[in-house]
Amino acid sequence: MILLALDTCDAKGSVALIRNDVVLSSANHDNDEEYSCWLLPAVHRVLQNAGCVLSDVEAFGVASGPGSFTGVRIGLTTVKAWSEVYAKPIAAISRLKAIAWKGSTGDKYAAAFANARRGQVFGALYRHQKDGLERVGGEMVIAPGEFIRIAVEQASGERLAWATPDAGALTAGALASAVITLTRFELREKDKQPVWKRHVGNRPKVRLQRLPDRIDD
Repeated sequence: MILLALDTCDAKGSVALIRNDVVLSSANHDNDEEYSCWLLPAVHRVLQNAGCVLSDVEAFGVASGPGSFTGVRIGLTTVKAWSEVYAKPIAAISRLKAIAWKGSTGDKYAAAFANARRGQVFGALYRHQKDGLERVGGEMVIAPGEFIRIAVEQASGERLAWATPDAGALTAGALASAVITLTRFELREKDKQPVWKRHVGNRPKVRLQRLPDRIDD
């Protein structure tokens, strides 16, 4: 399956094209250019470097926040438009969940956090399950020390890994791998139709996750 993934949640965003968990091409947002100007040309370059066009993409992955309201909105609305035009499905995943998955070390719990500015972090605690990651409690915008206290308390003395993109940037390639691994986003060979499988419950196909609560840039 060819999947195009976007992360525009903060200034360290990126775009990646992967096929069966192998990154074909990627681009990092490493300047001050607004995502509204940077994103589409970056996607064009990524596709061109891989010898693909947008219609070759079989599914879209996108970080659904938390992060900059403007950045998250641009990423979500862009893949929503592509999905409508090309009739391809979307997998939206929490950036914190992707961070927790990327930073997993085999410990039972993973506490994922990212810089939220103004002396705060976005944070969430995840528990490793046989079939993926389960969030413990809700996502938070909170002082770093308070997040540490709550995460340790929620882990109830169990081994706990700390994961953050600030210790090694989360790339869209890693995000795409997390989408495939954690959401079981697959393509049936018999009819080449994308299948969306949820780990929890038997819910209908999800096209697009809701926008997160507003967080000022």
